Amino acid sequence: MLTFLMSLLKRSGSSSINLRTTLSNSFLSTTQLYDKILYMNILRGDLKDFSFYDILTLIKNIQKSGVLIIESEGEDFGRIYFDQGEVTHASVKNSPILIGSLLVKHQKIDEEELERILNENTGGKLGEKLVKSGAIEREELRKFLKLQLVERCLHMFLIKDGSFKFIPNEKPKEINIKMDVDELMLELTRKYDELMEIRKVIPNDDIVLKVNPEPNMDSLTFSKDEWEIVFMCDGIKTVGEIAWSSKLGYFEALKTMRDLILSGLLLKEEEE
Repeated sequence: MLTFLMSLLKRSGSSSINLRTTLSNSFLSTTQLYDKILYMNILRGDLKDFSFYDILTLIKNIQKSGVLIIESEGEDFGRIYFDQGEVTHASVKNSPILIGSLLVKHQKIDEEELERILNENTGGKLGEKLVKSGAIEREELRKFLKLQLVERCLHMFLIKDGSFKFIPNEKPKEINIKMDVDELMLELTRKYDELMEIRKVIPNDDIVLKVNPEPNMDSLTFSKDEWEIVFMCDGIKTVGEIAWSSKLGYFEALKTMRDLILSGLLLKEEEE
């Protein structure tokens, strides 16, 4: 039915459809369903009824431009922007996922270099400053902008109880990259598999971590970002609270906490 729906939307040129309502009325004739689609003014539905992949694939197949809004607990949780069916930008509420932190985390630049460029009063975006300074190649920057995009989309991918709506022709303030939906979903699936590995050490976001009072520090070296995670593990904040507020982004923060637990520097609150 979804394939049939996509073909109708492509014929109509309209992104205006309530998926749940239309699919529940699949007994309508092709002409009736086609007319119904034309008179609706927004694509919307429930995440319990449609997978993230199905929603993105629908937008890709009808080659629409606009914004997909993911809502959770009645609030705007995140947004994914499309240009003719390709993903161009994403934003998530209360999750910065800064490009500079990603570059430091992956050892493409060091913290001192990042700090120096951030303090320059030359204006412009950080990525462009890094390219102009020779700190990173433009193609390398694009790679990490895609990683940033995937990280943000991962948050929305994990939402299972919520709703979505697609508003055509809305554009982001900036477009740095374009990413095919299939490529995005491949990366999200890979990230999800990694997350399941992390869950073997950190089963849920309600776990509280504390610093091991007697760690073996002989072979331990940490980056500034890792130390910031350590300082946030105060025996009060949950893993989820730390991950969501970290400038590394939810996924990278979880990975860091997992690694710090395995290194012996962090303990789960119930551990002696």
